Amino acid sequence: EQIAMVYYVLGVSGALFAGVIGLSKHFGPEAAHEFPNLLAISQAVAKTNTPEDTKRATDRVMQIVGELTALRGQQPNIASDIDAAFADLGRGSTAKAESILRKQIAQSSGDDTAERRKRAEYHRYLAAVVFVQSKQDALQELEAGAKADPENHDIWRDLGDVALTTGASTEAESAYRRLLQLSRGDDARE
Repeated sequence: EQIAMVYYVLGVSGALFAGVIGLSKHFGPEAAHEFPNLLAISQAVAKTNTPEDTKRATDRVMQIVGELTALRGQQPNIASDIDAAFADLGRGSTAKAESILRKQIAQSSGDDTAERRKRAEYHRYLAAVVFVQSKQDALQELEAGAKADPENHDIWRDLGDVALTTGASTEAESAYRRLLQLSRGDDARE
C-alpha cells in the first residue's frame, strides 16, 4: 500500500509538472522559472488523505499557482511577495501564499457584487492552501466564501468535498443540495 502511495504521489507530481509547463507557456516565458516545484505539497497532502483527496487538493494548489501568477502580472508591486510564496510552496510551506491571499481578501472588502465574488474566490483559493495543514480551517474559508457569494457553484462543490473529508456528512449533504439547486436554476434559465 505504501509503494502504491509513492507511485501515486510521483504520478501526481508528474501531472503537476506537466501542468506547470502548460501554465508557464500560457503566462509567458518570463513566468516559466517562477513556478514552484509542488512535490513537497503533494507529499504533505498525501500523508493524511486518500489518493482522490490528494489529487483534488493538488489540482486546487495548481489553480492557486495560476491565480498568483495572474495576480503577479496585474500587481507588479507584489511580484516579489508572490515569488517568495512560490519558493515557500516549493519547500512545502503555505504560509506566504496564505498571507498574500488574506491580504487580497481584506482588499476586496466592498459590498458590490464584483467585490463579493472576488472575495469569495480568494476564500476558495485560501481554503485550498490551508487544506494542506488543516481541513477545519479550509472548511471555515469555504463557508466564508459561500457567505460572500452564495451563487458560486465551485465553492459549494468544494465545501461539500471538504466537509466529507472532515466527517461532517450533514454539512456535506447541505452543500451538495445547494449546488444541485444552483445547477437546476441555471438549467431553467437556459
